[in-house]
Amino acid sequence: MASTSRPRPVPCPVLAITLLAACVPEVAPDPGALTAAPEPGSTGSTGDGEGESPTTGPLVGPPEDASTGTTGDEPGASDSTDPTATGTDGEPTPAECPYDPPDVAVTLGRTTAGVFADLSTRPCGAAEDLPALAVVAAADDHLELAVCADAACGACDPADVLALDLAIPRPFAGLPKQLAPGACLRLVAAWDRPGDGEPAACGVSSLALVRRDGGVEEPVPRFMYRHSEALPASDTVGSFTLAGEPAGPGAIACPCDDDCCGEPPGSRRVRFTAAREQWAVEVPPIHPGDEVPAFALGTLEGDDLMATVGLVAAVVPAACAAPARFEWILRLAP
Repeated sequence: MASTSRPRPVPCPVLAITLLAACVPEVAPDPGALTAAPEPGSTGSTGDGEGESPTTGPLVGPPEDASTGTTGDEPGASDSTDPTATGTDGEPTPAECPYDPPDVAVTLGRTTAGVFADLSTRPCGAAEDLPALAVVAAADDHLELAVCADAACGACDPADVLALDLAIPRPFAGLPKQLAPGACLRLVAAWDRPGDGEPAACGVSSLALVRRDGGVEEPVPRFMYRHSEALPASDTVGSFTLAGEPAGPGAIACPCDDDCCGEPPGSRRVRFTAAREQWAVEVPPIHPGDEVPAFALGTLEGDDLMATVGLVAAVVPAACAAPARFEWILRLAP
């Protein structure tokens, strides 16, 4: 919507990247749900990784994989790719602060019998689950999807079409190539991202695209997007969950605009865990602008499902009233 160091003291000992076969309870999530994790302080782990440096080692795939995936230099173990990283003295320069990296823009609309409805903004808390959509046109940042009558994408209505557009900052890639014309998809979305205008209206905060084959869903979404104002946060689609948790300060530190900042402004590191059924893959913390190298999430018809996770933004702003912003993207590799 994943190393060869000393295990960390967690409830079930794991390596920095390891298979947690005994730690994930065999609980089947609601297949129609894509839910956000509770606000910090309510339920769930805080995942505090303050001061912890990334570890190195191979990524470990699920038990059914014949391959353990691929890896290179672990993200976060070297200099951040963030172009606004601080200098050797650790002090921010005027060019780095205020720190406000570009975000992902999601535009969604639906045309029914010639009547267009803009779905980019909806009442906060709205959710949509469209189980069968046939891809009519596709590009790296655009999809046109016809609404279909059954899970196998039969009896699609050419007069009922959704248009999805994504503006994704570089260096991150857009939609996977597998979402080509003729593909059958399920789309799950939620609207919880506060807008700049009407306080009761929100933009798209989470989006998942799951490919179907003969009416049967694949075990992992082909694409997932997430925006959150707090960590930890997670999304669940079918039996797959992608979660992000705080992992300490990033490379950029900025001064507060006043004496009202609850925590130091600047960038943050985030650690991700991908889980499905009775296993989980945890990857080392990464900085904004970094991407986790491709790692295995299972097999499908004998082929490995390889995924990448990119951290688009993880920032605590200097303005007292401005919320924090965390954004990431998961996409399956070709």
